[in-house]
Amino acid sequence: MITHLAAMNPNVSTEPHETHSLFQSILYHLLPGIPIVLFYMLVAPIWLERGWPAALTLCIAVPVVLVPTQLLILFFQGYRKNHRLSLQGVLFYREKTPFKNYLIYGLVIVLWSGIIFAVLQKPLAAFFKDHVVSFLPQWMLLNEFEGSRSVLLTTIILIMIFGNIVGPAVEELYFRGFLLPRIKGGDSKKILLNSFLFAFYHFWSPWDFLVRGIAVLPVAYTAVKKRNFYIGMIAHIALNVLSSISLFTLL
Repeated sequence: MITHLAAMNPNVSTEPHETHSLFQSILYHLLPGIPIVLFYMLVAPIWLERGWPAALTLCIAVPVVLVPTQLLILFFQGYRKNHRLSLQGVLFYREKTPFKNYLIYGLVIVLWSGIIFAVLQKPLAAFFKDHVVSFLPQWMLLNEFEGSRSVLLTTIILIMIFGNIVGPAVEELYFRGFLLPRIKGGDSKKILLNSFLFAFYHFWSPWDFLVRGIAVLPVAYTAVKKRNFYIGMIAHIALNVLSSISLFTLL
């Protein structure tokens, strides 16, 4: 499905004719996160009682909630524009770019994001959990990854497929291909607003808002400067996969 979407002919123009107001940008960025967090908070306690980690619910939320919600918005916009099921004129920042840009910018994104998370994630998460979001359920704050070997292996496989590949691919289509080009203002405003609204959309892990916003800055920057969001999509997937490899040690 993602390959089919990516194979469409590029738009002639590099920027959409219409832009979103600040309210529209905020709404479109945050709206898809609401059904995801509701699904997570309603379903996760059921799975926890059965001995499955809460992370399993987030994996299931990707094909059940995240993908349908974000693609529905994209295709609705396409239908409204083209009067048929098409994404023509909906996705931008799809200019061709030399392969070296995928390597150079992709590596920068992975290194920057990896370092930011490695250095800042634990202390910032601890601060926000203790002083800002302490009202959330303990199971959500602790997010323990426990269970039998078969349970953990199943969860890790689902994380790799849905959390690390399918989810990020659709998110990049939606946040960088659709929303980022339509933010009204200069490049700096586009990059900052898109990065931190994307971070805030992750309502299921609000303690990572600041570190995630900083970490994804080069993803938005690359999409804007190179008019190509596929670089960030590949880097996003690679970063998620690399960060999850350590989960196999739990087996």
